[in-house]
Amino acid sequence: MLPSYFSKDDKLSLEVNPAALFWANLHQMRTFGDKQEFLNIATLAQLILSLPHSNAATENFFSHMADVKTKKCNRLGNENLNSMLVIKSAFAASGRTCVNMTEEHGHPKLHSKQM
Repeated sequence: MLPSYFSKDDKLSLEVNPAALFWANLHQMRTFGDKQEFLNIATLAQLILSLPHSNAATENFFSHMADVKTKKCNRLGNENLNSMLVIKSAFAASGRTCVNMTEEHGHPKLHSKQM
């Protein structure tokens, strides 16, 4: 980096920080005219760092979808399929299953014909 922009302490802190913190700090640096000095490059780096590094989440989603939409349940519409995947995901996130789920007050009313 250019020596005129950073003191030795600044350089050291920028070198030891994680990449995301490094670019966040660089994004906040301002000139004497209160303009962001590294706005474009820091914004680009932060956008690149926010990209997923693998497609595991996508593969996981399609795996769950294959579990729900089987050969016997091949006529599920998008809305029903989405609802079932949301429920399955919420159960997995909370550690619940159909075995340990407890019925709360008002659940039967939610499953009426007026849905």
